[in-house]
Amino acid sequence: MTISREQQLEIQYRDRVMTDQSARNAATAASASAAAAAAAVANMIGAEAQSMVAGVVTLTGHQNTIFLTIDTSGGVSENLTAITGGFENEILIIKSANNARTVVVKDGAGMALDGDYSLSNTERRLTLVCKAANSWEEMDRSHQDLAHARQHSVISTSDHTSTATSGKILKANANGLPVDATNTDTELSTAVTKTHDKQHSITSGTDHTSTATPGKMLKADANGLPIDATNTDTEVSTAVTKTHDRQHAITDGSDHTSTATSGQILKADANGLPVDASNSDTEVADAVSKAHTQGSDTTIGILTSDVAINDAAKGLVLKDTQATPHYWRITISNVGALVITDIGTAL
Repeated sequence: MTISREQQLEIQYRDRVMTDQSARNAATAASASAAAAAAAVANMIGAEAQSMVAGVVTLTGHQNTIFLTIDTSGGVSENLTAITGGFENEILIIKSANNARTVVVKDGAGMALDGDYSLSNTERRLTLVCKAANSWEEMDRSHQDLAHARQHSVISTSDHTSTATSGKILKANANGLPVDATNTDTELSTAVTKTHDKQHSITSGTDHTSTATPGKMLKADANGLPIDATNTDTEVSTAVTKTHDRQHAITDGSDHTSTATSGQILKADANGLPVDASNSDTEVADAVSKAHTQGSDTTIGILTSDVAINDAAKGLVLKDTQATPHYWRITISNVGALVITDIGTAL
């Protein structure tokens, strides 16, 4: 079938009209959807500005979240004691209307807070959740006392206060906040100037002081620190040179000295040390060679001098020749007569 030129143009026209209509319909639907979304958001989030009346604010909106700006009734500082209205789980974010007027939100019946909270400037926020009508509970609070830039000087007295002492080194307290440490900056600086290598010369006068006497040996005091010992290094050195084996020759002239006379027999003095005795070695040797058992001599030999008995009870003892010999003592009486006494068979 052949289509004329006029028929082709008519078909193209109808297609264009239908396409434009679809676009218009789609646009209409999108506009309606956007309006519905905006309406939904409006129902979820709201904003109000209220002034307190006798310490009370009454909510007029009914949204899931309300941004509430509160002003005093004219005073520089007034207490907010109650917020009327609200529904369960509704979120309320409140701030003050003016930096010059402080709203103090009071902890109490109807508002369960973590203590009173002052909206002392327009940057502070207090977030509450509704537990039931007229009953609110704190969720969060901002903690900056004054508005300032997020990045600001940590030593700015306009933005911070501190209990730290001037000149003291700082340490963190239990909350991680800076408080006084034990030492001052001056003390720490002094300690730093006195630091030295852990391993250093013990004789360095730069790092150590001492009360020890030059040349003295050292010993530990009660604290284990070096002080003077009794002897000097020279004395100890001399003693070392004079050391010898514990077991050595007693006659070694290198290890001993003596006052004894050569050839003399030795005896112990009052200290137990060897000194001269009365006799020489030669005299003692002669006496030893002449020693004999008592009563073992058989003859006296020819005497060339008197035998003196200086005891009246003693005398000359003679042995007879009997089968059992007897011993006889011959003494003299006072008148010069010999007296012979039998003293038995044994002396």
